[in-house]
Amino acid sequence: MKDLGPLSYFLGVEVTYSGEHMHLTQSKYALDLLERTKFTAVKPYDGDPYSHPEQYRMVVGALQYLTITRPDLSYAVNQVCQFMHMPRTTHWMAVKRILRYLKATHDHGLVYKPGDVRLNAFSDADYAGNPDTRHSTGGFCIYLGTNLISWSSKKQKTVSRSSTEAEYRQLAYIAAELSCLRGDVRPSQSYPNRCSATNSSSDKIRDSRFGSGSGGKAGGAIGFTGDEKVLRKGQRKRGTSL
Repeated sequence: MKDLGPLSYFLGVEVTYSGEHMHLTQSKYALDLLERTKFTAVKPYDGDPYSHPEQYRMVVGALQYLTITRPDLSYAVNQVCQFMHMPRTTHWMAVKRILRYLKATHDHGLVYKPGDVRLNAFSDADYAGNPDTRHSTGGFCIYLGTNLISWSSKKQKTVSRSSTEAEYRQLAYIAAELSCLRGDVRPSQSYPNRCSATNSSSDKIRDSRFGSGSGGKAGGAIGFTGDEKVLRKGQRKRGTSL
């Protein structure tokens, strides 16, 4: 057996030493891979810093105002709003895609018509959609009859440990919004509210904890009906759980 000295390279892993620190890299392996795939001359994926950040902030701010009548833009605008401090060229490319979509749909908007005063709410959330913080992005829309009166798309404040938890957290947000709207609408006749989430796993949890009769299914969505399902003054009520 022969002592070859300190380890410097083994199976594609390079080892460098600095005092008491040991640094492991696969730089040579990565460069060889880029050479084989002819990607040695490409630019980094994140792009360069955008040379006109003030233009980026101005355009994105204008797009935010446009979401007053364009809920279909809410998610995309929410994403580009997260890079106001230091936008890069890739973020500006995303903004230009929104502008191209706007060119083809500039006359889209909301239609309101007379109808009943029943509140209908729908929510959805992804799971750990942000690769950096692992935060989920959730959204909701609330209808008064057939008229859309409130909507939102934003990152959740805390990290969820499962897609079911993200869905139920979003239901808690929308229940709080419903609680505020019920005081503003004040219908002449009392109607139960309907709050739905598109997640089959939350359906199973709801049925096991509250019984299969505590909500109804419509169009593949999970329905929570009844005034007791609304969160009031921060209290946790039956039908909305985290």
